[in-house]
Parts: sequence; C-alpha cells; structure tokens
Amino acid sequence: MISAYMKLGMAENAVECFSKMDEFNCWPNTFTYNTILHVLMEEDVFQVALAVYNQMLKVDCRPNQSTFNVLISGLCRAGKTQDAFLLFDEMEERGISPNTMTYAVVISGLCKDAHKLLHTMRDNRCIPDDITYNCMLSGFCKLGKVDEAFELLRSFRRENYMLGLNGYTTLLNGLFRARRFEEAC
Repeated sequence: MISAYMKLGMAENAVECFSKMDEFNCWPNTFTYNTILHVLMEEDVFQVALAVYNQMLKVDCRPNQSTFNVLISGLCRAGKTQDAFLLFDEMEERGISPNTMTYAVVISGLCKDAHKLLHTMRDNRCIPDDITYNCMLSGFCKLGKVDEAFELLRSFRRENYMLGLNGYTTLLNGLFRARRFEEAC
C-alpha cells in the first residue's frame, strides 16, 4: 500500500500508512523501510528520513544496498555530500558493498560541489586560471562526466576564457574514454 501511494505521488498517505502499521500488528521489513525512505527523500525531509533510518536500526531491521542508495542519492541531490559520505562509510563498515549507482550518485554530488567551489572562488574575486580549469575538466573526464566537462567549456566561453592545448587534449581523451569517437573528430 505504501508503494502504491508513493507511485501515485501521495507522500503524506504513504507516511500515514507506514506510521499505522503497528496498529495492525504489521511490522515493516527492509523493503518497507526502503520505500518510506524513498518517499521521504523525494519530499526533501532528510531529518525525518534519517530518523526513520535510525528507527530501522533500532528495531534490528538490517539495511541493504538499496537502503543506502536511497539515502545517499537523496543527500547528494540536496548538496549534502558530507552527510552522504558518512553514510557511504557506514555502508562499507556494515559490510555492504557500494554498487555502480552508489558511486554514480556520489560522483554526481562531487561534481556539483566542484561547480559550487568554482562559483565561490569567483565570488571571492579569485580568478580561475588554466590550472583550475584544466583540473576541473580533467576531473569530469576521468569520472566519465564528459557532458559536464563540455557544459563547463561552454561556461568558460561565456566568460571569454580561451581553452589551451592541455584543456582540449583533456576533452579529447575524455571523449575517447567514453567511446564517443564521432564527437572527438
């Protein structure tokens, strides 16, 4: 029922249903917790989601890979990468291996942090130079975020920054790594 409410976009009903389970002598399992955590993260109520996660641990319901993916994804999407890293570490401490999705959402969060840092740098009147731009391009390309690297290049152009040979070499290498050969030519 919680899952149905979630799919219908009825978050409040899903939470209400979850909170009344014990009245019917029905106890949530890991799947149920994951579903309600997903609802709460989608609604951006992170503190409530983390409280539900702690309740899950308290009643000895074991989190799984999906539990951590839901929490880490929501936190990274909200720019709370420090909190996401704490959960990432906890995930590994519990012997749960991160999967591709886990790494992808953390990488995405780090990319957003890099953009924020670049804006902060500019706000503090510290002008990015070749090294700064090339480091960012290289980071995005090495992470397989070639589209983000090209978005960064477009922002450079809006600022009248001319990319040098090292920057273009980095972009070409990124395209080759991503097997996007047509675009590299």
